[in-house]
Amino acid sequence: MTKQQHKLLILLLLGMYTILGTIPMFGVAMNYVTWFGIIYLIASFIRLYPTKLMNDTRFWGWMSLITILFASLSAIVMQYVIHKGAGFFVPDSNKFFAVVVAVSTFLWFKNLNIPNSKVINAVGGSTIGVLLIHANSDAMRQWLWKDTVDCVGHYELPLMQLIFFSVGVVLLVFFTCILIDRIRIRFIEKPFFRWYDKEPRFQKLTNLLIQE
Repeated sequence: MTKQQHKLLILLLLGMYTILGTIPMFGVAMNYVTWFGIIYLIASFIRLYPTKLMNDTRFWGWMSLITILFASLSAIVMQYVIHKGAGFFVPDSNKFFAVVVAVSTFLWFKNLNIPNSKVINAVGGSTIGVLLIHANSDAMRQWLWKDTVDCVGHYELPLMQLIFFSVGVVLLVFFTCILIDRIRIRFIEKPFFRWYDKEPRFQKLTNLLIQE
């Protein structure tokens, strides 16, 4: 499709999933397969049609800070002023502040001159593993966040204890999942692909696919 069609498609989908999905009186059913497709369309537009503004590191650094502050403020207002639940504008990935924070921080980090790092690459390469491990089903979410961590049970902690508990739990879960995924790569994925590459029948299949 053309650049204009690409742009209009993104605007249409964001209007449906993000704008309508953030307005309280509308109910938009989230489908993560579809939403990941929308994310791909946004990322591909950034990749295919870069602009001077997209490459402005300072601008997107400030935008990241501002959008994070507004997202936090929206949670406080919803919880203590409107009494409708703290996370309405933030919690799901299609919500307005989730999208603007994600795009702003992505463009900021994209433009940072960070040297190649094996640690960053290892962590980045396992983030999809973190998602698949800690949030792969309702049963996992029940066991991890409700039975084991008991998020609701710690809600009334004093503020500083709540902050340390929340940050500590997130970091612990994140790096535990990273460790599990690195073990999977080391003992399952790499041996499998070494075996796959040595099998003549698979080599023929790979060559046929490349030719096609």
